[in-house]
Amino acid sequence: MKKLLGLILTACLILGLLGCNHNQDDINEPVHFYYKNPSVTYNDEHAVIIYEIRDRTDFEDDLETILNNYLQGPLTDAYLNPFPAGIIVNTVEISEDTVCVTLSEELLKVEGMEQTIACACLAKTAMELTGCTSILITVPSGVKDGFSITMDAQNLLLLDNAHPDAE
Repeated sequence: MKKLLGLILTACLILGLLGCNHNQDDINEPVHFYYKNPSVTYNDEHAVIIYEIRDRTDFEDDLETILNNYLQGPLTDAYLNPFPAGIIVNTVEISEDTVCVTLSEELLKVEGMEQTIACACLAKTAMELTGCTSILITVPSGVKDGFSITMDAQNLLLLDNAHPDAE
């Protein structure tokens, strides 16, 4: 009985140790930075929002630094930066499965659909980087009326499978 218990404990320990190597391969995976598509297409997986592939080794592991780098815009003209100049991440925290990002007041310079697209781009980028399933984006109150939006992975804005009505 003691030998059986010892074998079970040893097997559990070995299986547990094998599971620890799970995230080490992420270092070699590329990073997807989502931006606005300069020419909207229909019946495409990413009609309004498309991604630019970046090498993960170009960035530090600090999420705030990565997101601030992302907000500066794409490397080529094949993508449009939906964020206004000067925007920065004030804080970023992860709470359970939600990444909470507080942005500077520059986000309020864009309104309506453009602001929504910018938030959807940030949501897709941050959720992919962190593995979180939702995001809370805020601009502190006291800056005009402030701003807050929550999106999760099932949000229709993030699925972006738009297509025109058939005529």
